[in-house]
Amino acid sequence: MGLNLLMLYTEDTYEVPGLPYFGYLRGATAMTSCGSCDDYAHRLGIEMIPCIQALAHIEHYLKWEVARELRDTRDVLPHRQPGDLRVPDRLIAAASRPYRSKRIHLGLDEAHGMGRGVYLDRHGFRETASS
Repeated sequence: MGLNLLMLYTEDTYEVPGLPYFGYLRGATAMTSCGSCDDYAHRLGIEMIPCIQALAHIEHYLKWEVARELRDTRDVLPHRQPGDLRVPDRLIAAASRPYRSKRIHLGLDEAHGMGRGVYLDRHGFRETASS
């Protein structure tokens, strides 16, 4: 086919165990569908790699009340998360599960508000070497 790699951008449109509103009303793709696509691509010699957002660009999930404790700003996860709610770890695990590839593309861009919302309210401003 002249193609050996396909990077599938899913943002927040896949299922994540333990996060029932992740992908809700956004056409959440069943992981079985992703696995079937990976099987087909593999038969054609194409490696499929999931592309997800892991810090920002997840405002569609963070808008739900169930995600209140996970918000720093309206679209960014906090720098440190309470307890064992390590959402980026869950996102990576869920997005990677149906693919053969050991590679993943993590979108960590545009997290401009990180640390400037709830985190700043709770912990206050702290000087850094670059401030």
